[in-house]
Amino acid sequence: MFVPCSTARHYFICWRRRLFNYGISGKSKYTVTYTVPGGDDIVESEKVDAFKKEQDGGAGLKKTDYGISALAGIQFGKLFANVGYQLSLANIAEAEVGEYKNGDCN
Repeated sequence: MFVPCSTARHYFICWRRRLFNYGISGKSKYTVTYTVPGGDDIVESEKVDAFKKEQDGGAGLKKTDYGISALAGIQFGKLFANVGYQLSLANIAEAEVGEYKNGDCN
């Protein structure tokens, strides 16, 4: 849906749509901090392939994702500003336990 609304000098839009994403490649990085009984912190960080199975040392994420997105913007002459959000409706975690969904604000 695209809803334009304009005056002589300003132009405002609202837009929503369905989305489908397919992951080609990617990395997943995580950092874990442990506090040991002596009070010291141990920090572990690892970067793995996002779409490789967990058994093979990857993050175990699915390549396909679907959801909805919305955008609103306003134009003043040559200047344009917008804000948007994408919300995933699919669980992209391959594991039986847990859920992981994408969200993106732009």
